Amino acid sequence: MPPQYPSAAQAKLLLRHGVRDPLVRTLTVISIVEGFGAMIRDVQVPELGDIFVEPVEGTALAHLRGGLFEAHARDESGYREVGGHKLMWEAARDAALENPKIPGDVLMRLMGRRGRSGPAKALFPEIGPDLERMLGFMANVLIVEVFAEGTFQWGMDVLSDPEVSAAPQVAGDMVRHIQRDEKPHVDYLRTALSEVAARTLKTVDGKTIPGRRVVEGLIHRILSQIIQDRPADQRDDLRESLSEAIRTTSNPSALQDDFDALEVTWTPPGKTGFEPVAQA
Repeated sequence: MPPQYPSAAQAKLLLRHGVRDPLVRTLTVISIVEGFGAMIRDVQVPELGDIFVEPVEGTALAHLRGGLFEAHARDESGYREVGGHKLMWEAARDAALENPKIPGDVLMRLMGRRGRSGPAKALFPEIGPDLERMLGFMANVLIVEVFAEGTFQWGMDVLSDPEVSAAPQVAGDMVRHIQRDEKPHVDYLRTALSEVAARTLKTVDGKTIPGRRVVEGLIHRILSQIIQDRPADQRDDLRESLSEAIRTTSNPSALQDDFDALEVTWTPPGKTGFEPVAQA
């Protein structure tokens, strides 16, 4: 998994020197991304009995429309007067950094980056757009949730440190609560996608295709993309504000050198673990 940027050591270095804007931005981006989890309730679930050769009664797949997607959405973004992980990350940020000023351009920068890539072309047109959209969304969310484990560890490390956090117990525990909440999301998505992989899908032209080929193909494409893009995206989010914030310190050159010296070296894996499939 690509490491979190800035690293915990880099974040603490900045905070010790009174440079808070980069970490405020990072925590705010995390909270916004959590809020995007509400979109999972809008995923259209096709009539599964018409899709699989084998039965799906009693499976996690059969419960997607019955509450799994909705429960996941409520965990991430909240529901009515009850807050979800979005507000919990904001609460951890505000407690640790004593209600910092939130830059007004965080959301626009994030949306601008997300909007650069258009919709993905169909990888398996033979199963139809609705089914591929659902399975692709599930695979993407699963990968994001798994990668988030590194973000949780980073958040607990930084926000639980009394040297840089005004509320180490409260802020650290908030991230721990989010981490525990996310485990059922990983489990149900992994289970449902495993159920697809263990079954045979009917194609739109009346033929069949192994579910495993579809699931592993989608996961391969998503993993390949996120491994390639995530490190650069995180740096793009912070590069300009980081440079501006460091310039306000008493010895910006020395702080920049110390920051760079703490850079985490990471080499992308040569393959994702799945057999590559032809990219449409």
